[in-house]
Amino acid sequence: MIDTLTCSHMLPKPSDTELEHLREHFQITSYTNAAGTFIKGTHNPPRDHGTLPRLTITAAPYHEGLRATAEVSLPKLVNGTNVTELTAAEVQDGLEMVTDYASKTLGREFDANTAPVSRVDYCAAWQVGEQNIKPFIEAASHARPSRMTAVTHGDTTAGFHNNSREIVLYSKHADVMRFKDASTSDKELSRGVLRLEHRYRTKAINALMKKLGVADRTPRSIVTPQASEYVIGHTMKALGIDNTITSRDERLETLRRVKDKDAATMYGALVYREQYGDDFWKLLDWSRAKFYRVRRDLQDAGLWLSSATPRSLPELRPALRLVTREKAA
Repeated sequence: MIDTLTCSHMLPKPSDTELEHLREHFQITSYTNAAGTFIKGTHNPPRDHGTLPRLTITAAPYHEGLRATAEVSLPKLVNGTNVTELTAAEVQDGLEMVTDYASKTLGREFDANTAPVSRVDYCAAWQVGEQNIKPFIEAASHARPSRMTAVTHGDTTAGFHNNSREIVLYSKHADVMRFKDASTSDKELSRGVLRLEHRYRTKAINALMKKLGVADRTPRSIVTPQASEYVIGHTMKALGIDNTITSRDERLETLRRVKDKDAATMYGALVYREQYGDDFWKLLDWSRAKFYRVRRDLQDAGLWLSSATPRSLPELRPALRLVTREKAA
């Protein structure tokens, strides 16, 4: 549902007493130029205290007060792991924990539920079996979400990004194994888990608000099951993983049976793509518009992506979702 969350409040200018409290809890630096004095403070919780919010404070001459920001992985805060997803109730527990910790550390009230969000990572995870992880990632690496640049990291991650959003589909087990202090439980739970994240920044969050029909970008509006399912559903469709991914032989055989006036063009596109890669359309002197139209037709038919294995990949249906620690166990 939700992983990393960043939210902030503009707080009143601190009194001398409050400033002393902040100096006890934050590493504060400052500098002065022609515009005035700029202040930044960072609070990094001790590692042996588990996962707690990372807090920052900033003050600038053009601000009337102090901006306080909290960033945290809600699953790690609540459950000590982000291998499985949070329930809606656990998300709310996490927001209350952020509120309590930030308020005590800042020495003033910080309500995470009403703090405007500048980053939110929506996520979903499926138990697909370790043997299907690489085929899924290899297939998804050929997706082309609109207005995003593809970035692939080996055979464990397929990624896409622009200035305000990032999509990653990856092996959760490979991610967990990067950490020397990973628990035995996380290593076991993550095996065979395919993880999808769609990370939103402020500009993208503002656009998402309009699509969701909400009035603000606070957690109570956008850190919800409805927002998460909307984002994950549209992300799966954009990647082409909302349908069964068939093997290449099965895909061509399926298209041969399609009774459509464009079936021959679609079939030819797949053959050329197999031979010459994703830029095959340039060799055919197609316009970009024609390529997008044919690709969209193939995506709608669930045929743009294919499995490199002789078999189809399992459908990412709700029954495979890892929602709670109890369900994953």
